[in-house]
Amino acid sequence: MGLANRATGSTEWIIDSAASRHLTAQKEPLGNYISIPPTSITIGDGKEITAVGQGDISLRTVSGIIWLSGVLHVPDIGSNLNSVASIVDKGFQVECT
Repeated sequence: MGLANRATGSTEWIIDSAASRHLTAQKEPLGNYISIPPTSITIGDGKEITAVGQGDISLRTVSGIIWLSGVLHVPDIGSNLNSVASIVDKGFQVECT
């Protein structure tokens, strides 16, 4: 997984130990998409941006495919963020080397 670039529509994801939820700027790859009331998200630099929807997505990893549910659609996020906390809560392990 690597850095996502919103301008090019990259589908790569950053594994983020500080993110409490999975976040993406891209609506198109999200299945079971629903609009949600605008929800404020505070990012690492203290800036607030808004989530406007949520959905599910499957990602290919070196260990296989994982299914992420409840991924927030945040049009102004610069990168796709994969929440370590959410992954661990689902029973997966995250290993950094």
